[in-house]
Amino acid sequence: MFNGLESPLDSILEFSRGSTKLAADASGNYHSFAEDQLARTNRGASLEPQATELLPRNIFSGVTPARGSGAFPTGWSVVGPSSEFAEILAPELVCNVETQPLRYNGGGEESYAGFRTAGGLPHSSGTDYWLSLYARLPPGKVAFDLYWYTPLDSEGIARIVEGAALTPDWQRFDVARQAGSTGAREVNLIKTAVLSADHAIDIALPMLREARPGSFIPTTGSPATRAADRLALSPVDLGISAASGSLFLRFALDAQATGQNERLLSLEGANSAEDCISIIRDTNGNIVVAVISDGVLQFERSFDPLPVGETHKIGIAWGGGSVRVQCGNAAAETIAATAPTSLEALAIGAGLDGAEPTALWLEALAAYPSHLDDTAFAAALGDLGGRL
Repeated sequence: MFNGLESPLDSILEFSRGSTKLAADASGNYHSFAEDQLARTNRGASLEPQATELLPRNIFSGVTPARGSGAFPTGWSVVGPSSEFAEILAPELVCNVETQPLRYNGGGEESYAGFRTAGGLPHSSGTDYWLSLYARLPPGKVAFDLYWYTPLDSEGIARIVEGAALTPDWQRFDVARQAGSTGAREVNLIKTAVLSADHAIDIALPMLREARPGSFIPTTGSPATRAADRLALSPVDLGISAASGSLFLRFALDAQATGQNERLLSLEGANSAEDCISIIRDTNGNIVVAVISDGVLQFERSFDPLPVGETHKIGIAWGGGSVRVQCGNAAAETIAATAPTSLEALAIGAGLDGAEPTALWLEALAAYPSHLDDTAFAAALGDLGGRL
């Protein structure tokens, strides 16, 4: 809803992304979107920063199904004295992505055995890395735990799959580690116990990133980069101005705080340091709403962190010498503040220049040309339904 009227978002948005993208729906199934096409599913519009998938071949495709010595795809090998446990399955859709799952079979006398990348992957000291994958329990089999062995050249192991949590359906598992040194190391995915022949688990679509992976990025032989989503709208098209307006946002955060400022929304003048209305997740994960007019901070309010993956609403109204804001379940607040002197563009998911990006699902957006009074503000926030 823009200017108080129902309007199609496509008619007024400016969107770009210099690559194709996969985005998941509410059931976890991925859908493909072309370059410069906003990725919308029944979860909303997916907005993500640029990301690089580090695993060089994570869809395991184009391999003849086999068990034993030939049962691993190009770019991967086996860990352990025997490869009898290893099996590559026939092609299938995992979360709507075509791949060939890898199976770990029980039997044999090996404890430490598994799959690993054929070459070492670079890592940098002090950087956090996330390993993610999908796993399931094959019919009639007994589950077990799966580990990331010597992650990032460190000692020990990190559990990536909890066997007790496995079901016949594909589920995603994540684990994070910080590199203690700079170097290169294979990614080893191993079992750590001798298992009877009735044990087995399947894995698919592994991911390794410098931030918790959002959407899946397929690779077929080398790392691949997905470009950032850039979404902007004109205040004129929205029916708002520097003098007055009300803006309401319904969204879900798609990743934990990065430890850096991340802009959920940035309504900017010609110079964002001079005139800006911003909603930022700060370095501690708090949500900070701020209004700057002619280079002077007029309003700033910090709210507690919002849980990731849950739907939240934020509303802000300005004009007439005051600013009103409400974030999540916190009570609305109104204070005296001067509105910006100019507003030229609204960016969502980053600043207008692409700085301070965040990962979120934009579910709904509404704008009104005036500073709504308390009753109308509450009604507009409560009525923020539907989908983009």
